[in-house]
Amino acid sequence: MISIYIKKFDYLKLDIKTIILIKKVSRLLKMISFLMFIILIYLIIVHKFFIVSLLSLISILFFFSDFWIPEIWLKILNNGIEYELPSLLAFLIPYASTTRNLIDLLLTMPDSLKLKYIKKEIERLKIILNFTQDSRKALSKLGETTPNLRFKRLIVDYVQSEYMGTSKNKIAMLLYKYAIYGIRDGWKNYIELGKEFVEISIGIILSIGVLAILILFNGSNLLFIVLVFGLFFIPLISILLLLLRPKIGEPQDNYFVEILSIVFPLISSFLILKSMVYFSLIPLIIGSIILEFYYRETEKRIDIALSNLRTASEKAKIGKRFDVELNRAKILANNIIQAILESEKIAGKIGVSNAIEGIRLIIEESRRLSNSIKAQSIFMMSIAIISPLISIFAINIISSTFLNSYQFIPINYNMFSFSKIIIASLSPLTVLPISILYRGKIPTLIPSLLSTLLVILLLR
Repeated sequence: MISIYIKKFDYLKLDIKTIILIKKVSRLLKMISFLMFIILIYLIIVHKFFIVSLLSLISILFFFSDFWIPEIWLKILNNGIEYELPSLLAFLIPYASTTRNLIDLLLTMPDSLKLKYIKKEIERLKIILNFTQDSRKALSKLGETTPNLRFKRLIVDYVQSEYMGTSKNKIAMLLYKYAIYGIRDGWKNYIELGKEFVEISIGIILSIGVLAILILFNGSNLLFIVLVFGLFFIPLISILLLLLRPKIGEPQDNYFVEILSIVFPLISSFLILKSMVYFSLIPLIIGSIILEFYYRETEKRIDIALSNLRTASEKAKIGKRFDVELNRAKILANNIIQAILESEKIAGKIGVSNAIEGIRLIIEESRRLSNSIKAQSIFMMSIAIISPLISIFAINIISSTFLNSYQFIPINYNMFSFSKIIIASLSPLTVLPISILYRGKIPTLIPSLLSTLLVILLLR
């Protein structure tokens, strides 16, 4: 069955498990497409044109799924490799001073790194090796067919460096350069994505003020759509910002804290919808106290971890034991530091000292980029805080204008009060994406509390 699939798609771009999985999914979708075709014939008989058109399109997509599913998977794989590459490079640095080549390192990469997308490429490398029996050719073929451009360039440069007999120090610098560029590009992409998400969350609130005229003419359906969209979409993009944030240099995930940072604003929003306006401040106050306390404690632990990382590097350079200090720095990059600890037996203290110094510089660069977001986020945060007030002011002005000038026009003024309640209910959530962009995996709820408090004072 796989041989049939190979004719349609270059099998070297996918590992064998993915090929089998795609074939199974495609086969299932094709079966569904035949059932849909039968339903389609029936609907044509009863003249349901819209449903017929929709089912026709879905049926065609399902039937040809083995053409578009691999392409979607390659895009996911590309983004996954880009996200994981700095961790792989940090793992490779200690071995740059040894005689081990890249292909051996990739094939023996520890599971503790948790690089699931790069592991897919390594599984593919094993398949290519079975065909070529030449490690250098197999590695070159992997570089040619990998969907990620940075990984491709790394493999090409590394193979050329080994072929030309480049010194081990230069190979280490090559790995370090790619790691730093990967970190910078990762943060750059994250900031751009975060800004777009923040603009969307602010736009949801401001749209109510912009659509105020339509709302006054019995726009309950429109208000309901905006409310549902806000309650669903803002928490969703907040979760995405938490998941997609670069991991190196950031504190380890504490899912309990991350869930609280989203749940508390949601509880506050529902309390406002239930007309318990003043009670809505309680979850935000409690959440702010918990998150601020945890943030202060985590920052102290990060400072201690950075200090221990520097100490570990100095000890390794002069041949002293560094295990205790390195273990204390795991909060900054747990899987990478664990891999460095495991590499000592092969790389030796000199190789590991270079790796510790490299990962320290990589972590400090990541911390610098993380801190740079804060300066960029302050202006957007102030806009997010006052955006509910802007919408309420817009509705007040438009409603008073209609009340004074158009007494005989049938306007539903109940929508006026309802729209302000909707704005108030979304005010705890609107600031959440920018709070995550500003402070990462331990966001602050103080801006949400401030925005909600200002709205409540205005509604009085």
